[in-house]
Amino acid sequence: STTERIQRVAASGLLLLIGLGLAIAITGIVSKNLLHSRRRVLLMLTLSALPLILGKVLLALSVNLQLLPPSVLSYAIPLSIAPMLAAILLGGIPGVLVGLWTSFALAALLGNSFEVFVLGLLVSVTAVYTTRDVKRRTNLFRAGLWIGAVKIFFALILAVLNQPSWGVIASQIATAMISGLTCALLALLLIPVFEHVFKITTDIKLLELSDLSHPLLQSLAINAPGTYHHSLMMASLAQNAAEAIGANGLQLRVCAYFHDIGKLIKPGFFSENIQFTENPHDDLAPSMSTLVIVSHIKEGVTLAKKHHLPQVIIDGIEQHQGTSLVSVFYHRAKTQQANETDGQPNVSDEDFRYEGPRPQNWEMAILMLADSCEAASRS
Repeated sequence: STTERIQRVAASGLLLLIGLGLAIAITGIVSKNLLHSRRRVLLMLTLSALPLILGKVLLALSVNLQLLPPSVLSYAIPLSIAPMLAAILLGGIPGVLVGLWTSFALAALLGNSFEVFVLGLLVSVTAVYTTRDVKRRTNLFRAGLWIGAVKIFFALILAVLNQPSWGVIASQIATAMISGLTCALLALLLIPVFEHVFKITTDIKLLELSDLSHPLLQSLAINAPGTYHHSLMMASLAQNAAEAIGANGLQLRVCAYFHDIGKLIKPGFFSENIQFTENPHDDLAPSMSTLVIVSHIKEGVTLAKKHHLPQVIIDGIEQHQGTSLVSVFYHRAKTQQANETDGQPNVSDEDFRYEGPRPQNWEMAILMLADSCEAASRS
């Protein structure tokens, strides 16, 4: 009756709310900062809705249209797509949390099936474990094979308990493997979409940008060879430092490659590019020289945006100098004014500093230190 249907819907909705509350509580305990980012919370909710929508479609195909046998329905539902995408885009902890919620919700959708809930947890952990360090898109298919294998293992365990026919077992095994590979294919197609919409830079994207054939890096090698070599040495230094403390070495390597692209505008005004020629700063006032040096930050940001580089690289360009002092021209200005006035120079160091901001995380702090160390060793 209508009353019973309403009661069932209300009870299912209450179960889903309890599951959602549990997931939020665990998130607050394990990764409190995750809840402070609206963009990340919205992404997690979007990813959680994806398998529910696909599950509803498959349920309709099985129950209403009878195009999918009920015995393979739980293996056909893409239980791993949400935790797989969450692990790649946000990290392992969000991946597990999204997997917990979607497993609970899909179990409720399929008549409070405990088997679906357990299978969802197994698949979620497998998806997160096999994609937590994925740096190439083709490696996603390896993750899909592992997910399919876990589903097959689960199907065989249930087969021992329930003793279905060999035909049912074969169809479940085939469906499990096809579902795992399909989830990998869907993740491959959806990662660029979520990267663009939610402004997230994955390790996959960073690895693509680490290719030295990028037009900006090629231009740097030709027009500012000293800066190019400095960037390569700095990238090696920064990556090794990052790996020593557990920071993102790949992110640092890519940021180091691009951190000085603003020097392409006036390469001859930077010491590493001055070879066998007169120093152009000899004919400039210290304040003007400082403006030229400091401007490479803004010029770099402009070039990065023009070439659609991700925000993490723009952060590296802006933060690698922090609010440090352009000491050479500051001391030159003090010396010149002291000679002209025969007294104490009245030169403000604020006029000879970068605008910043200062480094905002471990990676940017390492980038700044590596830049200073490499430049000091060079000079």
